[in-house]
Amino acid sequence: MKSATIYKIKGIGYLIHSHSKTSIGLRVASEPFINLPEGVDNDVLADAIKTALCNDDSKRIPHPKDWKQADKEFMAKTGLKSSKSLFSPKAKCLLAEETDEQIIFTPTIPAKKPDSGFLFMGEADKVAVLSKASNQEIFSAFELALSRYE
Repeated sequence: MKSATIYKIKGIGYLIHSHSKTSIGLRVASEPFINLPEGVDNDVLADAIKTALCNDDSKRIPHPKDWKQADKEFMAKTGLKSSKSLFSPKAKCLLAEETDEQIIFTPTIPAKKPDSGFLFMGEADKVAVLSKASNQEIFSAFELALSRYE
């Protein structure tokens, strides 16, 4: 299944990236990395989401051997100075997955300390839209899923 992560970070904007599977099947962030400012046009945001979902799900990439180096490369590609902004209270995170017929947005919640990152919310919080939907319909589904973020 094609997938991408979408961050909305207050004061920064949107960070969208695709996922690729490593040689052992773990999904990691991959090209394209798209940065958009706050207040971006709805069509531009919907097009960026669709672009991030155009990855080849059958392609495998090498599994990272050095996670610190992989994190440095991720930060360089995102244009962020540190991962703190991704995990701050100002950040919201959604998973987007595309099947043959739908784009499914899954909201997340911040993990509680001592853990870090995001945890997926329940099935009832997911929002689906047809893959062939208009940009406005995709944006509306994205916004609805984002509104379910806690």
